[in-house]
This record gives sequence, structure tokens and C-alpha cells, in this order.
Amino acid sequence: SLLAFSNYSEKYGSLDLYYLPFFKNSSQIGQTGRLRLSKPIENYDIVYEGGAGSKVPSWAIKWENSFGMLDFSLQGFRGNSRESSTIAKLENLQLKYFQGYERISQLGTYLQVISGPIIYKLEAIKRNGIKKVYIASEDTSQDGFARKEKDIEIVEGLLRAEARKLNRGFFSRIEKNRPFITVKMATGLDAGIALASGKSKWITSELSRQDVHKLRACNEAILTGIGTVLEDNPSLTSRDSGYEESEVLQPLRVVVDRNNRLTGKENIFSEETNTLIFTTKKSKIKECNVEICYQDKDVLSDLNFIVEFLANEKSINNLMVESGSGMFDALLKEQLIDELVLYQAPKLLGKERKTFSKFNQTKEKLSTIGFEINAITDLGLDKKIILTPNYT
Repeated sequence: SLLAFSNYSEKYGSLDLYYLPFFKNSSQIGQTGRLRLSKPIENYDIVYEGGAGSKVPSWAIKWENSFGMLDFSLQGFRGNSRESSTIAKLENLQLKYFQGYERISQLGTYLQVISGPIIYKLEAIKRNGIKKVYIASEDTSQDGFARKEKDIEIVEGLLRAEARKLNRGFFSRIEKNRPFITVKMATGLDAGIALASGKSKWITSELSRQDVHKLRACNEAILTGIGTVLEDNPSLTSRDSGYEESEVLQPLRVVVDRNNRLTGKENIFSEETNTLIFTTKKSKIKECNVEICYQDKDVLSDLNFIVEFLANEKSINNLMVESGSGMFDALLKEQLIDELVLYQAPKLLGKERKTFSKFNQTKEKLSTIGFEINAITDLGLDKKIILTPNYT
């Protein structure tokens, strides 16, 4: 890079002028050093704010003077930022990263007093760089900041639907005071989830079970009832998801035990991840690696309390439910299910089978709830069906 410098000094102070006709890019981020990313920079293209390019000159000016023990200075700069930044762009619901340089204008001043070995310095900097920001959507916790910001123009609505889908758990916790709730069910063609004896392993194929582990890995907590724990004794961890083990944060296991039936020997007490038990003070569980929320029995019947607790006390955005018909029906009755993921195997479990729902049309109107089919995927011989309840 070529740098031109000029200095002029007399009794009114010293004036320095700097002029840089060409801009030299710093080393590429994403390759080495403290700025390296786990994701590669897209084609290592350089993005300049406003399309300025590397040939737009930069300049700086500095004036300083001394008044007795007081030193005073004013500075100004206009040009490309010396530090590159990473710009993330959403393309086809995938983030792509670019190296970029911001065009900035900066004013600064300082006052300085030297007293023996001690320097007292007061410095102020005002930078005018970003003038316009595009956001997808505000949430209620931000209290309309886009309308209050005076120095930066904020345009709301860019890829709003895609962003809300990508962050659906966060928006549910902020706006509904509960996580986004996904219920998973594995059934036969006749909606059976278990034989009359209670046996249910394995209804679906290995491919479906692997996909369930992926679903577990994408949720921060898994909620189940005591019946599922005692009947199936699941671990409720994500094991065979296909993701790198280091990338999977094991979900919090959540169990509602209203009648104190847990003994502490079940698989949900394994050390792979944490467990939260909702129970009464008469519980036998005293495990040191388990968090226990003691409540009255009638409170534990309120699933709204459970999911609001997870949102407010545990900051859970995405909650997965793996349970039997009892909890499924209760969640649906309270209109708490946001998504149903149904794994359907080409099997018939027979007349005495246990089904994933026991709605009684003569007593309830719940059986009239419709579902919108969002996606159907083949998993070997099984079908994965993603549905959204229509409560209206």
C-alpha cells in the first residue's frame, strides 16, 4: 500500500494529514488465526460496503496542542475499516459467509494530563459506519427498538417467514411463554403404538429410529410421562443421529411423576445428560445428579405449568414429547402441540392394540381437530409424516 503523509507545526499546534490512495486487504479470515471459522468463507469473495471497492482512497487528519500540563487532540478518519468482518447471508435457507469491509467515518478527541508517573486521559470516539440494517422480525422483548433507533435506519421484514421458521422455538418462548412443542409418535397402519401386552419395540425401522435421534438432537429438552418410563425404560438421549458427537448437546430429560413411582434405577437417571423430575415431596428420588421440582399433585396435572416452567426457568426453546396417549391427549386438549411427527410402519398391531390417542367423540369435540400435512418422507418402508394441528 502507498501512504502519503504531511505534517505542519507551529504555535497553534501540530497538524498531521494521512492519505491512502489504495486499500490493502488483510489476510483472509476463515483460514488461520483467532478469526478462523468452523464454516469456510464463501469463495473468499471480498464484500465492500456500498460497493466501494479497494481503490476508494482513505484519509485521516489529526490536530494536537498542549496548554500547560493539558494535552488536547482532535482526529478524523474516512475510509475502509482496517479490520475485516464476517458477513452472513441467508441463501436458500443456508447461511453463507463472506469477508467484508465497512466504510466508516470517525471523529475523535482526547484530553490528557501527565502528573509524575501517572497519565490521566479522557477519550471520546464517534463513528458513523452502518446506516441501514435489514432485520427479519422483531420480538416482543425488544419493545419496538426499530422505531426508536435514530442513527440507523432499520428495515423489518426481510425473509420474515423463513427467519421465524428457523427460530420458531425462540419466538414461541418469547410470545407464547412456552417452548415450541413437537410430539413424536411411532405407529402402525392402524394407529397402534403397542400391543395389548404393552410391547412396542420395535414398530418402526432402523432408519426411522435414526431419524428420531436426529430429532432429539434438535431439541433442548424431551418431556415424557411416568407410564412411558416404566413401560419402555428409555434413555431419551441422542445416540445414532449421524451428527458428530461433539456437535450434539444432549437434551434435558423431563419426567412428570405425580404418584411417586420412580425408583432412581431407571435409564433416565444415566449420566449422559441431565434430568429434571416434577414430583411431590413424598418422592423416593434423592439422586444428586437429578434436579427435582417439588409441587402439589394437582399442580403437576397442569401441563401449562410444566411447559411455562421450562420456558421461564430453563430457557427451553424447543421441546420434544415422547409419550403415550395420556399425555398426547392432554397436550392436544390444552392446544399445546405445535407439530406432530408421525413415524408410520407398514404393520398392523391388531384389535387389542394400544393407540396413540383415545378421544371419545361422544364426550369430547377433540376428535374434530384437523391436521395439515406439511411433509411426507420415505424412510425405507416407513413413512415420516409432519403435521400441524388446526385448532380453529
